[in-house]
Amino acid sequence: MDTIGRENLPDELIQYTEAVEVSEQEVGTSYREFLREHAPVNFGKDALIYFLGRADMTPALLELLEESGMEYPDSAMKVLKVYAAGEAAREFGWQNQAYSIIESHIAEHPGDKDLYARVPKPLDQRAIEIDEETRLALNHEGATIAGHKVELMVMDFIHGEDLATLMYRWVVDHCPEDKEYVARNIRPNNFADLQDAIAQILEFEKLNTSGLTEADRNIGERKLNMQNGKRVYAFLKKTGFQISAQIIDQIKNTRQLLANNGLNHNDEHERNFMVIGNQAYFIDFARASGHIDEGSEARIEQELEQFTGRYEQTKRAESEADRLSKLGSIRAASAAGDILTLSKALLESSQGDAKELQKLVTNRGIGATSSEKSLESFLSLLVKLVDEHKLTRDNALSVIEDIKQSLIIQETKRRKVISRITNQFVYNIIDNYRALFN
Repeated sequence: MDTIGRENLPDELIQYTEAVEVSEQEVGTSYREFLREHAPVNFGKDALIYFLGRADMTPALLELLEESGMEYPDSAMKVLKVYAAGEAAREFGWQNQAYSIIESHIAEHPGDKDLYARVPKPLDQRAIEIDEETRLALNHEGATIAGHKVELMVMDFIHGEDLATLMYRWVVDHCPEDKEYVARNIRPNNFADLQDAIAQILEFEKLNTSGLTEADRNIGERKLNMQNGKRVYAFLKKTGFQISAQIIDQIKNTRQLLANNGLNHNDEHERNFMVIGNQAYFIDFARASGHIDEGSEARIEQELEQFTGRYEQTKRAESEADRLSKLGSIRAASAAGDILTLSKALLESSQGDAKELQKLVTNRGIGATSSEKSLESFLSLLVKLVDEHKLTRDNALSVIEDIKQSLIIQETKRRKVISRITNQFVYNIIDNYRALFN
């Protein structure tokens, strides 16, 4: 078959083709100029991240984006991600699919709008040639570009923060002694700097890689990351960090909706969820696929649930149900044979003297604080003595108070005498069981 050369095409088609080529060249030039003149605002796992404002774009680039159906008022901002060649197209495709799944569902079910996390709308994806100067500039910012081609992806900008940044900033805000250090050493919006600061503030463990194989190093780093992550979560919990329960539900609902449509994100962690108000967003679809990747089964909402108000309500309800159950067990055990035997022995030792009996029971209770089981057995004995009117309820409450006091010691620190509970767990159990005698 003969090849049709451009000279054989109709004039109108030749003019259109040339116009498209010129436009594409102008767009590529616009992107290259932008990359040379601007610094990234953040660093993703596989890409440099830039904010792209209307004022930063040439007319050709603005026209291209507006032709994609995007509204671009003066105040609008977009996100530009820059990848090594071969990386952007895949992520763009999965993100575009996820965006379509969610938006189509909400269009069909408007009442579900607040039930789902959203996905930033992907707007443009292309490969462009770059010169050596631009390549070196990108690599200086943290990229690893080997050749003279990069791939770009443009998406809507979400005016929020990722969960990891929100958590880390909370840590900084609740460590006032470290704020001055952070102010001097942390670049605004730079997650890597913030992460380094948190590692110092919370004294993260570091892996000694000496003599380790690459496989052992990877395993060690994963374990260490989990350990340090628990340290962050413990600090957040202690200082009252909270997340809206609506955010957690949106993440769970959206994961299920995407999975039902054959899409799995496969990279759920705090950096890949943006939050603005009570609205969550899934971002970074670089590892998305049609199946669940090995090792990606973690459900982040299970970890985040502890920071919701309903978690505390649920725990209180569970704690109260558990307490009532144990109270019932203790009262039921008071009729056991060994409790009867012990009760008789104490009565014989006290020779019917109520004060002596209370003293003997108190000493036995103090000796029972070594474990929850022995403590519950002692409380069954105390219930038995009250039920048989050998001790009054007030006597029993005094016994419990004396046992609690035995768990408190006095210490001198910095010339001040302070009280310290030696076993907070047992102390709390004893305090909860006061209800047996109220």
